[in-house]
Order: sequence, then C-alpha cells, then structure tokens
Amino acid sequence: MAQSEPFAETKKRLEKRTGFKGKSFEKIKFAVVKRSHFSKPQYLQDDDVLWDIATNDDDFLGLDHVDRTRTLRNGVGDLFLR
Repeated sequence: MAQSEPFAETKKRLEKRTGFKGKSFEKIKFAVVKRSHFSKPQYLQDDDVLWDIATNDDDFLGLDHVDRTRTLRNGVGDLFLR
C-alpha cells in the first residue's frame, strides 16, 4: 500500500501481480475485509484510498471473482483461499 494512492493506481499494480488481464481482471471486485467483521466486506471504488480504509494490520484485501468455468464441488459454490 502507498499512502494517498487512489485505488485505481493500486489496481494497476495488482493486475501485474495477480496475472489476470483484460476482461478477467475487470470482473474482479475488490473489498477490504476487517478481521472483526469477516461477514461484512467493504467494497472499494477507484477513488478510494486503501491506506485510509485498511487501518489495521490484520485487515485483508479480498478479491471477489466469479469463475463460471469451474463446476460445483460437493454443492459448494464459493471457494475461500488464505
């Protein structure tokens, strides 16, 4: 994270780091997930400043991406990675 950097700039760096490109990357929704509120992600907009939103060391950056090519396993549609 860079202080005062708009999330639009952070997304450019994340695009390189994740390897997602083009339309696949555009479909991803980013959210800050606070450890104390795992069930309530705060979705980010391009003009948000991640430095101001993710204020604790234990806050996570979540990537919400629907993978429509994957078949459901054991009736579970969501996949959580740590």
